[in-house]
Amino acid sequence: MRIGSSLFIRLCYNNLGMEKPKYEIVEHTADVALRIYGRTLEDLFGVAGEALFEIIGACRQRNRTIRRTIEIEADGLEDLFHDWLSELNYLHQTRREVYFDFHVLRLNDRTLEAAVSGEPIDPERHKIDREIKAVTYHRLSVERAAEGWQAFVIFDI
Repeated sequence: MRIGSSLFIRLCYNNLGMEKPKYEIVEHTADVALRIYGRTLEDLFGVAGEALFEIIGACRQRNRTIRRTIEIEADGLEDLFHDWLSELNYLHQTRREVYFDFHVLRLNDRTLEAAVSGEPIDPERHKIDREIKAVTYHRLSVERAAEGWQAFVIFDI
């Protein structure tokens, strides 16, 4: 995925009925940045989960043997977005699981309840391309856009 030390952008399209991609990956030597798009705020959070695991590289096998409910409270929408991605990364690292489906059940600017499903990491079936050290607050944004919602986030890898 990395091309020398040059900047790399990949557009990932989906079927959300938008002309924009669902997210753009901007990669460089120490971090990965994402611009994420969603028709609704719930779509935005779901796409962010998908993008996180795309970056990790674990989405090649998709058995859904684990289902978890995640509940988060935060001081605002950007903190909630940060904490959502941080919680997914924490669960991935501590429970050695990968997730493929992200269903936001309840969301406002301070609370999130979501169901995620996936499976335990199996080294024979999953190839982890990179580990995310942290979800950063640097340049983090979540805002309304012309076609719905968009976010920008940087992962420390």
